[in-house]
Amino acid sequence: MKLMSCSHVDISVLVGSLIVNPGGAGFIITGISFSLDDLSPWIHIKDPDIEESDQAIPFNETLEDWSIQIGNSLYV
Repeated sequence: MKLMSCSHVDISVLVGSLIVNPGGAGFIITGISFSLDDLSPWIHIKDPDIEESDQAIPFNETLEDWSIQIGNSLYV
């Protein structure tokens, strides 16, 4: 199956997904928000191995080399 160029999904499907940075560290996406200053989107992530590790990162070109596994929460 090929995705057509006009394909899109609701951004909320990212919540619960595994996201991995270029260094190999994995995080779970816990939420999505946007900045009221410039309306830029942010994803909230948490290291599953560290209790107090919540942080937010911009959802922009800085994620170019990151990887994501969508639908990860289906198997939890």
